[in-house]
Amino acid sequence: MQRITRGLSWAALVVGLVFMGGAQRGAQDPGPVLTRHTTNHRDWTLTYEMRLHAYREQQRTIRHIPETGRIVLGEARLVFPVVGSSASHDAHVGRFAGRVRVNNVTKDDSPEIVEGYQGGSSIAVWAIEDVNTTLVTLETRTFVTSYETRIDEKRAVQIGWPEEDWAPVIAGCLEPQLFVEPDHPAVQTLVKKWTDGKSRKAKPYTLAKYLAGKVLEYVRVSGSVIGNEPEYWRRSVQRDIWGVQGFWLNELGVVAEHGQGSPLDMVNLLCSVYRAAGLPSRVVIAEDHNETIRGGANAVIHAWVEFYLYDKRWDRGEWIPVDIIHQREYSSRAPRLEQRWQHFGHSEELDFMVPFANHWIPPTAVRTPGPAAMWGWVTEPAEPLVIPELRLLSMETSKRGDDPEWEVEAPAGMGEE
Repeated sequence: MQRITRGLSWAALVVGLVFMGGAQRGAQDPGPVLTRHTTNHRDWTLTYEMRLHAYREQQRTIRHIPETGRIVLGEARLVFPVVGSSASHDAHVGRFAGRVRVNNVTKDDSPEIVEGYQGGSSIAVWAIEDVNTTLVTLETRTFVTSYETRIDEKRAVQIGWPEEDWAPVIAGCLEPQLFVEPDHPAVQTLVKKWTDGKSRKAKPYTLAKYLAGKVLEYVRVSGSVIGNEPEYWRRSVQRDIWGVQGFWLNELGVVAEHGQGSPLDMVNLLCSVYRAAGLPSRVVIAEDHNETIRGGANAVIHAWVEFYLYDKRWDRGEWIPVDIIHQREYSSRAPRLEQRWQHFGHSEELDFMVPFANHWIPPTAVRTPGPAAMWGWVTEPAEPLVIPELRLLSMETSKRGDDPEWEVEAPAGMGEE
């Protein structure tokens, strides 16, 4: 087969790679093309805490913003994701726990779990009412087992497109979501340019790898992902704010049109490009335990994309992880397509990732004060002005199963007002 270079055209890509590997032979099921490492895996407990402080103006009243200094609610519903398993982790959904507190008093520690959201995810919903306070706190615990992954590319490149329609739960991963916009004209233009409008001429795995390389080289990565405080928050009298407000994400259309954004924007663009090209895909959002330990005070959020690969012969569908952020840290140039990429299917770092969401904001009718932070709420009679304060903490799960209660395990700075 002709050697494939970085400068290869789309037409040559289709001719050179679509038949790579030859036909499958034999009747014995060889098993999945993506496997988890048998020994390199870890059990994690992720504690998420979002504090909502009542805003109090220090210097002057901002026009159109009431100076109440309190959170006054007739009722509210707070929403947080309950993530299902992914290619690289098992979610122990039955152990998920969470509570909402008003000041130091627990108001709801039995959330309603609602299933059936995009990507196979669910949401947890807590209810509170008759609130007049300065602090509302949402705390959750997510339990997962994370694995390193390996990929058999010789078989993966042979898998073709399904002849029938996608199952509904998979078809949902072709639809838009907040910050992932496959229908945006700028995304459609990129996909058409990169594939000559013939995405299905290449087989799915090859197409996914090719498009990942295009996005990798197209996006100029710049900017921080940590949500900074707006001007009016900085004039607040709040003290001892130890967390962050959330994570800034740029408008997807701007990223697609100008080719510039944060690492998280690059992930959102890749997911959008995959969906626009007909590849069901989803974003996986996780806390990076190693980087958080190295970074100190603030948790480090990491994200990647998984695309769905369906093998008709064995009636088996698999999610394949594509960690474009780590690939970009290695090089801003895509590796050759015929070689195995370190962070495309094959990953030696995913066992230190603690996934907890597939959406930057829950995929339902909620609002989020400040930047995206994976939670949201619905309030009555109106949304109060608050200062959000987020902290994430991961630790290896106790092997004895004697995890302490909330009050015991809460780390310094979390818990009491």
